[in-house]
Amino acid sequence: MNPGWSPAHERTATLPFEKQTASALLDAWHKALPKVTILSTIEQYANIVLAAIPVNLDQLGSTITSDKLLVVGLGEQLNAMALLFSRAG
Repeated sequence: MNPGWSPAHERTATLPFEKQTASALLDAWHKALPKVTILSTIEQYANIVLAAIPVNLDQLGSTITSDKLLVVGLGEQLNAMALLFSRAG
């Protein structure tokens, strides 16, 4: 497409319109971290940026079986938020 684009930008730009941009990142995480459970509601609510953390916990929290949970929310530009939860005994 554009010779100045990075490979990641090129992949994102060629996604079908019905997929969210963050889908490429989620797909890469699923491939790179096969033993990690990745919760996502992107298909239902689109790319809701930092609101994804409380929405995912509300919608999918009952499926979490591990004692520790790391949640990461990617925001606009270089903003990100991460929270580490530990289940109380």
